[in-house]
Amino acid sequence: MLTSIPRHVLRGALGVALVARPDIVAAQTRVVDSLVTRALAANPQLQSLESQATATRLRITAAGAWADPMLMAGIQNLPLSGDATMTGPEPMTMKMFGVSQTLPYPGKTSLRARVARSEVDAAEARVAGARRELRRDVLDAYYDLVAARMLLSIVDRQQEVANGVIPATQARYISGSVPQSDVLKARNEAAALAEERNTLIQEERTALARLNAALDQSSVTPLPTDSVIAAGTTLASLDSLQALALVANPRLVERRAMIAARVARADLARRERLPDFDVSLQYGQRDRLPDMITALVSVPLPIQRRKKQDVEARAAQLDVVSAEADLRAEGNAVLSQVARLHATIERHAANLALLDRVMLPQARATFASASTVFQSGRGELLGVLDAMRALFAAETMRVRTLAEYLKSLAELEALVGQEVAP
Repeated sequence: MLTSIPRHVLRGALGVALVARPDIVAAQTRVVDSLVTRALAANPQLQSLESQATATRLRITAAGAWADPMLMAGIQNLPLSGDATMTGPEPMTMKMFGVSQTLPYPGKTSLRARVARSEVDAAEARVAGARRELRRDVLDAYYDLVAARMLLSIVDRQQEVANGVIPATQARYISGSVPQSDVLKARNEAAALAEERNTLIQEERTALARLNAALDQSSVTPLPTDSVIAAGTTLASLDSLQALALVANPRLVERRAMIAARVARADLARRERLPDFDVSLQYGQRDRLPDMITALVSVPLPIQRRKKQDVEARAAQLDVVSAEADLRAEGNAVLSQVARLHATIERHAANLALLDRVMLPQARATFASASTVFQSGRGELLGVLDAMRALFAAETMRVRTLAEYLKSLAELEALVGQEVAP
């Protein structure tokens, strides 16, 4: 009868060390960059924002242009009825042609162009933020996908050991050396592993669907990945990251551009009390009489200044104050989020170091010792199973911690506004 686990199964349970070698990090970077490039080219939400930014940019010229001139044509001073005392046509009746143009008060058109340029800056910052968020989404889904596949590999190795445990336990039960409860425990372990594998398959499908959504393709489109993920970066100091975020964070850049636009609108609102000029030139043609030319200049009278222009100027200034307060609040939120992510990444890094230096070596040594003792006929089979479970639990913890580390790093880079890896 089979009374021991095959040695190749026990060796396979030890797995491989998850070391962040430079070649692994470089390969991972190439794959991720390729996926990000595809997403940036295909994502419909990003394309929508880019089109909006282009449309906003095109409006700069229109904002700084004068209003179109008005062409006039008609008949002036045509009598409605004849006059018996007149011996000829009405001398003031004429066919009129003319043109009029509104001349904005100096400085108004340049302010309108400033508003438009600031709106372009805000739109471009919005696009930059969307590109950063899309990159974060791609990396987040990719790391979850690779982690799920790595965990499936771990479970497969664990199932191989469990499947070797069951016949060995049955053999010992038949020989009377172990109780029936050991057989049931071995079978329960195999069933639990099958359930865990089903959960991981669902995680893999979900991550694949998220990644395909970012790439604008079917959720079931297969995507090859690296066999492992690795971390190969040293995190910068919190102060330097916060200082960088205040300068480069896309949301803050957008808000500063919006403030510039509102400042220009406030300046324009104050100038609205200064009148525009309407200038017109008309030519009148009279039958059998000299033709006539008329030139006019008209200026609006600001009799509603207190109810209209002054109110609009005050409201525009309050919009600036509101936008500046929003910027300060957003800046505080960004600093808080950077601090949170920095602490999270450092915690994950510390846990990874603990796993690599202490927990995983101890778990591997414990499993190797238990399997050696069992193979010699002196140990308990379920001791091997317990040691194997502890080893795979440590490996699973490392994979999930590594994935969370990389996802937090991607989120931090999106928040800061640029890559923070050296």
